[in-house]
Amino acid sequence: MVRSWIYNIKKEDLIQYGIEFDIVLTGTVDAIRKEFGEWVEANERRMPHANRLEALARKHDRQSPFKDPITITRNEDKEMDRNAITAALEKLDFASTSGEAQRRSDQQKQEELSSPNPVRDYAAVAKQVREWSFKFDGNSKPLEFLEQVEWSAETYGLDLDLVPRAMPELLNGTALKWYIANNEHWRTWTSFATSFQEFFLPRDYFTKLLEEVTRRKQGVDEPFKRYMVEMQTLMRPLRFSKERERQQVYSCSLPDFRAFVRPYQNGSLIELMQLAEEFEELERGRERLRQHTRKKPVTAHGN
Repeated sequence: MVRSWIYNIKKEDLIQYGIEFDIVLTGTVDAIRKEFGEWVEANERRMPHANRLEALARKHDRQSPFKDPITITRNEDKEMDRNAITAALEKLDFASTSGEAQRRSDQQKQEELSSPNPVRDYAAVAKQVREWSFKFDGNSKPLEFLEQVEWSAETYGLDLDLVPRAMPELLNGTALKWYIANNEHWRTWTSFATSFQEFFLPRDYFTKLLEEVTRRKQGVDEPFKRYMVEMQTLMRPLRFSKERERQQVYSCSLPDFRAFVRPYQNGSLIELMQLAEEFEELERGRERLRQHTRKKPVTAHGN
Protein backbone atom coordinates (compact mmCIF):
# COMPACT_ATOMS: atom_id res chain seq x y z
CA MET A 1 0.00 0.00 0.00
CA VAL A 2 1.47 3.34 -1.08
CA ARG A 3 1.82 5.78 1.81
CA SER A 4 -0.35 8.87 1.42
CA TRP A 5 2.56 11.30 1.78
CA ILE A 6 4.22 9.86 -1.33
CA TYR A 7 1.41 11.33 -3.47
CA ASN A 8 2.57 14.80 -2.38
CA ILE A 9 6.07 14.35 -3.87
CA LYS A 10 6.83 15.82 -7.29
CA LYS A 11 8.43 13.68 -9.98
CA GLU A 12 11.84 15.36 -9.85
CA ASP A 13 11.98 14.84 -6.07
CA LEU A 14 10.97 11.19 -6.45
CA ILE A 15 13.80 10.64 -8.91
CA GLN A 16 16.24 12.32 -6.53
CA TYR A 17 15.08 10.05 -3.68
CA GLY A 18 15.51 7.09 -6.02
CA ILE A 19 19.10 8.14 -6.57
CA GLU A 20 19.62 8.62 -2.83
CA PHE A 21 18.30 5.13 -1.99
CA ASP A 22 19.75 3.50 -5.13
CA ILE A 23 16.35 2.60 -6.60
CA VAL A 24 15.76 2.54 -10.35
CA LEU A 25 12.55 4.58 -10.88
CA THR A 26 11.22 4.88 -14.42
CA GLY A 27 7.96 5.52 -16.22
CA THR A 28 5.10 7.88 -15.48
CA VAL A 29 4.86 9.73 -12.19
CA ASP A 30 2.15 7.29 -11.03
CA ALA A 31 4.37 4.32 -11.85
CA ILE A 32 7.30 5.93 -10.06
CA ARG A 33 5.17 6.64 -6.97
CA LYS A 34 3.99 3.02 -6.94
CA GLU A 35 7.56 1.67 -7.19
CA PHE A 36 8.84 4.04 -4.53
CA GLY A 37 5.84 3.35 -2.29
CA GLU A 38 6.44 -0.40 -2.44
CA TRP A 39 10.10 0.14 -1.58
CA VAL A 40 9.17 2.42 1.35
CA GLU A 41 6.72 -0.16 2.70
CA ALA A 42 9.45 -2.81 2.62
CA ASN A 43 12.18 -0.63 4.18
CA GLU A 44 10.53 1.97 6.43
CA ARG A 45 11.40 0.04 9.60
CA ARG A 46 14.84 -1.10 8.54
CA MET A 47 18.09 0.64 9.39
CA PRO A 48 19.66 2.70 8.01
CA HIS A 49 16.57 3.85 6.10
CA ALA A 50 14.03 4.17 8.95
CA ASN A 51 15.09 7.58 10.25
CA ARG A 52 15.52 9.11 6.80
CA LEU A 53 12.11 7.86 5.61
CA GLU A 54 10.46 9.20 8.75
CA ALA A 55 12.01 12.59 8.02
CA LEU A 56 10.67 12.48 4.46
CA ALA A 57 7.22 11.56 5.75
CA ARG A 58 7.22 14.56 8.07
CA LYS A 59 8.46 16.79 5.25
CA HIS A 60 5.78 15.77 2.76
CA ASP A 61 2.87 15.12 5.10
CA ARG A 62 1.85 16.55 8.45
CA GLN A 63 1.21 13.07 9.81
CA SER A 64 3.95 10.46 9.94
CA PRO A 65 2.96 7.03 8.55
CA PHE A 66 5.14 5.12 10.96
CA LYS A 67 2.74 5.08 13.93
CA ASP A 68 -0.53 6.52 15.02
CA PRO A 69 -0.79 10.28 14.48
CA ILE A 70 0.10 12.54 17.36
CA THR A 71 -2.85 14.46 18.72
CA ILE A 72 -1.72 18.02 19.34
CA THR A 73 -3.77 20.05 21.77
CA ARG A 74 -4.04 23.83 21.46
CA ASN A 75 -4.74 26.54 23.99
CA GLU A 76 -7.45 29.12 23.68
CA ASP A 77 -5.29 31.31 21.44
CA LYS A 78 -4.75 28.37 19.02
CA GLU A 79 -1.05 28.14 19.93
CA MET A 80 0.51 24.69 20.21
CA ASP A 81 0.80 23.29 23.69
CA ARG A 82 4.46 22.35 23.90
CA ASN A 83 3.93 20.15 26.93
CA ALA A 84 1.28 18.11 25.15
CA ILE A 85 3.57 17.66 22.13
CA THR A 86 6.42 16.52 24.34
CA ALA A 87 4.19 14.04 26.16
CA ALA A 88 2.85 12.66 22.89
CA LEU A 89 6.32 12.21 21.51
CA GLU A 90 7.40 10.32 24.63
CA LYS A 91 4.50 7.90 24.18
CA LEU A 92 5.36 7.06 20.57
CA ASP A 93 6.15 3.36 20.17
CA PHE A 94 8.61 3.25 17.31
CA ALA A 95 9.93 0.01 15.84
CA SER A 96 12.80 -1.64 17.67
CA THR A 97 15.27 -0.56 15.00
CA SER A 98 14.27 3.07 15.33
CA GLY A 99 14.44 2.79 19.13
CA GLU A 100 17.90 1.34 18.91
CA ALA A 101 18.96 4.19 16.63
CA GLN A 102 17.63 6.70 19.16
CA ARG A 103 19.51 4.99 22.00
CA ARG A 104 22.70 5.11 19.97
CA SER A 105 22.09 8.79 19.24
CA ASP A 106 21.58 9.54 22.96
CA GLN A 107 24.71 7.60 23.80
CA GLN A 108 26.67 9.56 21.18
CA LYS A 109 25.44 12.85 22.63
CA GLN A 110 26.49 11.75 26.13
CA GLU A 111 29.93 10.79 24.84
CA GLU A 112 30.27 14.16 23.15
CA LEU A 113 29.34 15.95 26.38
CA SER A 114 31.81 13.88 28.37
CA SER A 115 34.60 14.37 25.83
CA PRO A 116 37.53 16.16 27.51
CA ASN A 117 38.04 18.85 24.88
CA PRO A 118 35.15 18.93 22.34
CA VAL A 119 35.68 22.66 21.63
CA ARG A 120 39.35 22.13 20.89
CA ASP A 121 38.37 19.51 18.29
CA TYR A 122 36.14 22.01 16.51
CA ALA A 123 38.71 24.76 16.90
CA ALA A 124 41.27 22.57 15.15
CA VAL A 125 38.83 21.94 12.31
CA ALA A 126 38.03 25.65 11.95
CA LYS A 127 41.73 26.53 11.96
CA GLN A 128 42.47 24.04 9.20
CA VAL A 129 39.45 25.08 7.11
CA ARG A 130 40.51 28.71 7.40
CA GLU A 131 43.76 27.85 5.62
CA TRP A 132 42.10 26.32 2.56
CA SER A 133 42.56 28.41 -0.57
CA PHE A 134 39.14 27.92 -2.20
CA LYS A 135 35.81 29.62 -1.53
CA PHE A 136 32.26 29.51 -2.85
CA ASP A 137 30.29 32.65 -3.67
CA GLY A 138 27.07 31.08 -4.91
CA ASN A 139 27.84 31.58 -8.60
CA SER A 140 30.39 28.87 -9.38
CA LYS A 141 29.81 25.09 -9.52
CA PRO A 142 28.21 24.03 -6.21
CA LEU A 143 28.76 20.27 -6.53
CA GLU A 144 32.43 20.71 -7.31
CA PHE A 145 32.73 22.91 -4.24
CA LEU A 146 31.15 20.24 -2.01
CA GLU A 147 33.46 17.60 -3.44
CA GLN A 148 36.48 19.83 -2.87
CA VAL A 149 35.46 20.23 0.78
CA GLU A 150 35.05 16.46 1.16
CA TRP A 151 38.42 15.72 -0.44
CA SER A 152 40.18 18.34 1.66
CA ALA A 153 38.60 17.08 4.88
CA GLU A 154 39.69 13.53 4.05
CA THR A 155 43.20 14.70 3.13
CA TYR A 156 43.68 16.50 6.46
CA GLY A 157 41.91 13.84 8.53
CA LEU A 158 39.07 16.11 9.67
CA ASP A 159 35.70 15.03 11.02
CA LEU A 160 33.45 16.00 8.12
CA ASP A 161 30.44 16.41 10.43
CA LEU A 162 32.20 19.32 12.16
CA VAL A 163 32.87 21.17 8.92
CA PRO A 164 29.38 22.77 8.54
CA ARG A 165 30.05 24.92 11.62
CA ALA A 166 33.19 26.23 9.93
CA MET A 167 31.58 26.89 6.54
CA PRO A 168 31.58 30.71 6.91
CA GLU A 169 35.36 30.44 6.41
CA LEU A 170 34.70 29.05 2.91
CA LEU A 171 31.73 31.18 1.84
CA ASN A 172 31.31 34.72 0.64
CA GLY A 173 28.80 36.81 -1.28
CA THR A 174 25.38 35.23 -1.81
CA ALA A 175 26.52 31.91 -0.35
CA LEU A 176 27.51 33.48 2.97
CA LYS A 177 24.23 35.40 3.14
CA TRP A 178 22.35 32.13 2.54
CA TYR A 179 24.28 30.41 5.33
CA ILE A 180 23.56 33.18 7.85
CA ALA A 181 19.87 33.38 6.94
CA ASN A 182 19.29 29.61 6.89
CA ASN A 183 21.68 28.28 9.52
CA GLU A 184 20.07 25.15 10.95
CA HIS A 185 23.11 24.26 13.08
CA TRP A 186 23.58 21.15 10.97
CA ARG A 187 24.87 18.24 13.05
CA THR A 188 26.05 16.21 10.05
CA TRP A 189 27.72 16.94 6.74
CA THR A 190 24.97 15.02 4.91
CA SER A 191 22.20 17.25 6.28
CA PHE A 192 24.19 20.38 5.39
CA ALA A 193 24.93 19.14 1.86
CA THR A 194 21.23 18.40 1.35
CA SER A 195 20.20 21.94 2.36
CA PHE A 196 23.03 23.38 0.26
CA GLN A 197 21.97 21.49 -2.86
CA GLU A 198 18.30 22.35 -2.41
CA PHE A 199 19.19 26.04 -2.62
CA PHE A 200 22.08 26.21 -5.09
CA LEU A 201 21.04 23.53 -7.60
CA PRO A 202 18.12 23.85 -10.04
CA ARG A 203 15.10 21.92 -8.81
CA ASP A 204 15.26 19.38 -11.64
CA TYR A 205 19.07 19.15 -11.71
CA PHE A 206 19.34 15.46 -10.78
CA THR A 207 16.49 14.50 -13.12
CA LYS A 208 18.25 16.09 -16.08
CA LEU A 209 21.62 14.67 -15.04
CA LEU A 210 20.14 11.17 -14.88
CA GLU A 211 18.72 11.65 -18.37
CA GLU A 212 22.12 12.83 -19.59
CA VAL A 213 23.80 9.75 -18.11
CA THR A 214 21.25 7.51 -19.83
CA ARG A 215 21.87 9.21 -23.20
CA ARG A 216 25.68 9.01 -22.95
CA LYS A 217 26.91 6.15 -25.18
CA GLN A 218 30.39 4.90 -25.96
CA GLY A 219 31.59 6.20 -29.34
CA VAL A 220 32.52 3.77 -32.10
CA ASP A 221 36.21 4.72 -31.98
CA GLU A 222 36.24 5.77 -28.30
CA PRO A 223 38.63 3.72 -26.10
CA PHE A 224 36.77 1.99 -23.30
CA LYS A 225 38.96 3.42 -20.54
CA ARG A 226 38.32 7.00 -21.65
CA TYR A 227 34.60 6.29 -21.96
CA MET A 228 34.50 4.65 -18.51
CA VAL A 229 36.25 7.55 -16.75
CA GLU A 230 34.02 10.14 -18.41
CA MET A 231 30.92 8.15 -17.43
CA GLN A 232 32.16 7.88 -13.83
CA THR A 233 32.74 11.63 -13.75
CA LEU A 234 29.26 12.27 -15.12
CA MET A 235 27.62 9.89 -12.62
CA ARG A 236 29.56 11.01 -9.55
CA PRO A 237 26.99 13.59 -8.29
CA LEU A 238 24.30 10.89 -8.44
CA ARG A 239 26.12 8.83 -5.78
CA PHE A 240 25.40 5.52 -7.51
CA SER A 241 26.42 2.30 -5.81
CA LYS A 242 29.39 0.45 -7.33
CA GLU A 243 27.02 -2.14 -8.79
CA ARG A 244 24.70 0.40 -10.40
CA GLU A 245 27.69 2.32 -11.72
CA ARG A 246 29.01 -0.87 -13.34
CA GLN A 247 25.60 -1.63 -14.85
CA GLN A 248 25.34 1.87 -16.33
CA VAL A 249 28.81 1.74 -17.87
CA TYR A 250 28.10 -1.71 -19.32
CA SER A 251 24.63 -0.90 -20.70
CA CYS A 252 25.92 2.20 -22.57
CA SER A 253 29.03 0.55 -24.01
CA LEU A 254 29.34 -0.64 -27.61
CA PRO A 255 26.81 -3.32 -28.66
CA ASP A 256 29.60 -5.57 -30.01
CA PHE A 257 31.38 -5.38 -26.66
CA ARG A 258 28.19 -6.28 -24.75
CA ALA A 259 27.80 -9.30 -27.01
CA PHE A 260 31.42 -10.26 -26.30
CA VAL A 261 31.03 -10.11 -22.50
CA ARG A 262 29.35 -12.91 -20.57
CA PRO A 263 27.18 -11.80 -17.59
CA TYR A 264 29.18 -13.86 -15.09
CA GLN A 265 32.47 -12.31 -16.26
CA ASN A 266 31.91 -8.68 -15.26
CA GLY A 267 31.28 -8.54 -11.53
CA SER A 268 33.10 -5.22 -11.17
CA LEU A 269 34.30 -2.27 -13.22
CA ILE A 270 37.86 -3.60 -13.04
CA GLU A 271 36.80 -6.90 -14.58
CA LEU A 272 34.75 -5.03 -17.19
CA MET A 273 37.78 -2.88 -18.05
CA GLN A 274 40.00 -5.97 -18.41
CA LEU A 275 37.48 -7.59 -20.73
CA ALA A 276 37.34 -4.36 -22.74
CA GLU A 277 41.12 -4.49 -23.19
CA GLU A 278 40.83 -8.05 -24.54
CA PHE A 279 37.98 -7.01 -26.84
CA GLU A 280 39.84 -3.98 -28.18
CA GLU A 281 42.95 -6.09 -28.83
CA LEU A 282 40.82 -8.57 -30.81
CA GLU A 283 39.30 -5.67 -32.77
CA ARG A 284 42.78 -4.34 -33.60
CA GLY A 285 43.77 -7.83 -34.78
CA ARG A 286 40.70 -8.03 -37.01
CA GLU A 287 41.44 -4.58 -38.45
CA ARG A 288 45.05 -5.59 -39.23
CA LEU A 289 43.75 -8.72 -40.97
CA ARG A 290 41.27 -6.69 -43.02
CA GLN A 291 43.99 -4.24 -44.09
CA HIS A 292 46.30 -7.13 -45.02
CA THR A 293 43.55 -8.71 -47.09
CA ARG A 294 42.84 -5.46 -48.93
CA LYS A 295 46.55 -4.94 -49.74
CA LYS A 296 47.09 -8.49 -51.01
CA PRO A 297 47.62 -8.33 -54.81
CA VAL A 298 45.04 -9.97 -57.03
CA THR A 299 46.50 -12.63 -59.38
CA ALA A 300 45.47 -12.13 -62.98
CA HIS A 301 44.23 -15.26 -64.81
CA GLY A 302 45.02 -15.43 -68.46
CA ASN A 303 43.09 -17.34 -71.15
